[in-house]
Amino acid sequence: MCLKYLGTFRDKPKQYVKGVSCMDTKRQVLLEKEMREEGISRFHKDNLKKAQTGQESTSSYGQYLLKHTMSTLENCVKQFIDDSIQGKPGKASTSALLLQNLEAPIISVITLRVALNQITSKRDYSSSAVVLGMAIEDEVRIRSFEENNPKLYKVVKKDLDKRSSGYTYKRRKLYESAQRDGLEWQGWTQRERLLIGNALLDLTIRNTGLLELKSMMKNGRRRQILLASETTLTIIKDLSAFQEILRPEFYPCLVPPKDWTTPTDGGYYTHHIRRLPLIKTENKNYLAELRHFEMPMVYGAVNSMQQTGFKVNTFILDVLKRIWDTGMELPSLPPSENLPLPPKPHDIATNKVAKTNWKRQAVIVHTENNRMASKRLLLRKTIQVADKFKDEEAIYMVYQLDFRGRIYAVPNYLNPQGTDFAKALLTFSKGKKIDEQGACHLAIHGANQFGYDKHSLQERIDWVEDNVDKILSCAKDPLSDLWWAKEADKPFEFLAFCKEWEGYVNNPNDFYSSLPVSADGSCNGLQHFAAMLRSETTGKEVNLVPMDTPQDIYQRVADAVTEALKLSDDKFAKMWLEYGVTRKCCKRPCMVLPYGGRQYSFTDFVVEYVVEQTDKGVKNIFGEDLFSASTFLSKYIWKAISDVVHAATDAMAWLQKSARVASSEGLPIRWDTPCNLPVLQAYQEVKSNQIETKLLGRVFKPRVYSQTGKLDKMRQANGISPNFVHSIDASHLMITLHVARQLGIDSFAMVHDSYGTHAADAEEMWSALRTAFVEMYSQMDVLEEFRNYLLEVLPENRHKEIEPVPPKGNLKLEDVLQSSFFFA
Repeated sequence: MCLKYLGTFRDKPKQYVKGVSCMDTKRQVLLEKEMREEGISRFHKDNLKKAQTGQESTSSYGQYLLKHTMSTLENCVKQFIDDSIQGKPGKASTSALLLQNLEAPIISVITLRVALNQITSKRDYSSSAVVLGMAIEDEVRIRSFEENNPKLYKVVKKDLDKRSSGYTYKRRKLYESAQRDGLEWQGWTQRERLLIGNALLDLTIRNTGLLELKSMMKNGRRRQILLASETTLTIIKDLSAFQEILRPEFYPCLVPPKDWTTPTDGGYYTHHIRRLPLIKTENKNYLAELRHFEMPMVYGAVNSMQQTGFKVNTFILDVLKRIWDTGMELPSLPPSENLPLPPKPHDIATNKVAKTNWKRQAVIVHTENNRMASKRLLLRKTIQVADKFKDEEAIYMVYQLDFRGRIYAVPNYLNPQGTDFAKALLTFSKGKKIDEQGACHLAIHGANQFGYDKHSLQERIDWVEDNVDKILSCAKDPLSDLWWAKEADKPFEFLAFCKEWEGYVNNPNDFYSSLPVSADGSCNGLQHFAAMLRSETTGKEVNLVPMDTPQDIYQRVADAVTEALKLSDDKFAKMWLEYGVTRKCCKRPCMVLPYGGRQYSFTDFVVEYVVEQTDKGVKNIFGEDLFSASTFLSKYIWKAISDVVHAATDAMAWLQKSARVASSEGLPIRWDTPCNLPVLQAYQEVKSNQIETKLLGRVFKPRVYSQTGKLDKMRQANGISPNFVHSIDASHLMITLHVARQLGIDSFAMVHDSYGTHAADAEEMWSALRTAFVEMYSQMDVLEEFRNYLLEVLPENRHKEIEPVPPKGNLKLEDVLQSSFFFA
């Protein structure tokens, strides 16, 4: 195989930007070339690391080689076992007898993974054969454990998958669990392992072309060494050359990105960066169709966000760098160094109990270090990117849409949709002078970032004034006064506010504020379902109706769960009452319900909540029963939410039932959003060709897709609720941008249901987002339009199965215009 990239790189942008100097344009060209080169470097570093750690089968080329040789080896293994068992006794029959209880696909996966993991290590053939034989024995032995005690195996395996991905550790713990369960295992001899490994490597060499044997000197002796074949090396080289250009390190732009006027012509300028489509989808036919749709509001929204200039907040950058350099530990950041292993007991060599306890504690440390490593990498990379752009007068973000229309920033690490510290690292490139009203919005933003957001707007402003000394102290010396770091919900965004407020206090009559000030929706998915069905009950719970203080549905659910637990005698009920069911525990389940959340996903959210609290020093009283306790609580949370928000559950049920009817006719589901974006939901039914080994994970065999047009009915039904409501909230954002531009607003920091702009423009933004919401639902009945579409495409004999849209309530949409806490 020989892949060849046919594109040509140009050193001139495809479009020069009006109002931008030729020098800035040239710098943008060089930046895009740098993005490509850094992507290539990262690609090769990743593959090198996998090669050095014996994990080449998980590299991009390893996965390709495995998938494209699986079928061949699988057939050969099956034939080998059949022929050997029916033939004469001997080495082949011995190997076949040991292999006959495993399926050929499993044997093939293990063989290819073990072989590919060694192709650059130049291991001698006999050693490779023994390693392969041991891996096969591991599979047989652990499968025996699963068959003898499936419940225990499932519990242990699930726990290990959460703790570690390491083969050796999982192997040891599964063996220990099996032994404790009384499972006896007569281990294979070294000769048996060698025979099996030899037979399988021989099949691989003779039939796949992946490997070859070569006589080489090693450690002063001539040995048979297992190596990648010339064909394999050529594939690796060509595949790497092709794939390396597909993974650039996306950075912000130095000039406003190219406007979108079609689904394929916006974003970055040069061919150093592969062309990005406006909508992230693999369906090329869908992209081609979009060219024929008039979508001025869609293009206008994305272009408005791309034209927004940002600047690195050097105050926050300096704080982060000092924290990183000094190793200071803060609750919201990963530690700069790994946690040390516990000291080994002095009698570890002779005391089995002490050794077991030490190993258990060491595993906890290793697991935590692994968890923090990715967070540490994210922090380090974000600091590096911010440091790279810290002297720029303005930087700009390229944006794309997902297939529902939600807008996402393309640049990695540093963007206004990132982590708390990533958002805090960005201000708008230009400030705007604020008056008293702008200062009020700045104060409200500060209180919100601290977590004082369950109170009236005036109380939030008063809170800032009451705490002005603390705020100014944090701004003056943030690493001495750590109030912001220990108490704030979003510590770095709050610290950025502290510095901004300091500037305002020092110069209240002539202060130009550049900090993005955001207004967040109140459980936005539920807000949309309440508006769709005009549900006054749900609308009140999510602040669509004017109230003196903000309604807090998360706390409402938490209170309902607590009262229900008091009526139960279950041990977990008593434990949860002792631990406490907080609004934060119930927040994520409430947020995901309108997006198709299920009770089993609530369990995961509860587990994550307890883990987060444990990180903050709260004692985990559930111990090893955490999962069971979380499953228990999730049932109460599910019932409490369902009791509180009927509109969401009614609308979700109707959408899912309607989607099942369409899917049963083999019809993909389409709808046009209020912004005229055509959404296509067409989850294809795929026969499972997934192979799972007990220790080596999952591998997907290459699939040949038949053009039957069959849809996955379950995914179509489960996906319709989240996809539909996401497409509507995306339209609300786009319409808001359209209205905001008409009001003269020109800078936007938007995150789905959090709308940010200058403090000076915040009042107009509040007006724009309320006007956009009311106009959208007044001018279009989105559920009725969806029903009409289904009736158009379904055969007449199925129409009766599309039930009428659930009845509407008495919610007055215009009340949203007067609701202070709709977005606040």
